[in-house]
Amino acid sequence: MAAEDAGPDFLTQTESINLSPAADLHVFRFDLTIGLELSLLSIIGAVLAVWLYRRM
Repeated sequence: MAAEDAGPDFLTQTESINLSPAADLHVFRFDLTIGLELSLLSIIGAVLAVWLYRRM
């Protein structure tokens, strides 16, 4: 069994963002789905990674 997360829920709770553009041109049909799940920890980690990279 997996161990429960020890951190606060607000840090690990994710928010889903979905984008689904589509076009039907009678000759060509296009359908694409892009999904992104963000949490506060993932945003903090990305900002920290960019900051550390720029300091190098």
